[in-house]
Amino acid sequence: MVIHPDAFPDNVSPEVKALLEKYFQLSNASSSHNDHEANEQEFAELFVNDGTYELAEEQSVGRDEIISFRKKLFANIPHREHPVVRIFTFGSDDMNLMCYGTVGYKISDEPVNMQEWAARYEIVRTGPGDLRFKHVQIIISPARDS
Repeated sequence: MVIHPDAFPDNVSPEVKALLEKYFQLSNASSSHNDHEANEQEFAELFVNDGTYELAEEQSVGRDEIISFRKKLFANIPHREHPVVRIFTFGSDDMNLMCYGTVGYKISDEPVNMQEWAARYEIVRTGPGDLRFKHVQIIISPARDS
């Protein structure tokens, strides 16, 4: 399971949970020539048309830029996994979230590289039962030895 069962606070709606679960399912999808393009397209469609995706210092605005950035980012990373440890809400509802977790990824024959990450998610309702990301900001740092 990508999101730990106890990661969500009680005030997160099933709709928001489903959006985040889909986001991490697609984020963890293996990069292959057969399905990589389709996965990135589906990932970008989780955002509004002019949505923003930030990873470290890189910012992509709009679905086409998000797809292009992620294709470059994961071109040499065939496998990655982002276990979500904890999700926090802020504001008056569950449309603004913070997440904390770790990411493990493998480049060719190298050992798995583990890093801690945190992210801020701004979600908007685009229609009845339809939620999309307006802004996702991801911060990554090397994991510390415990």
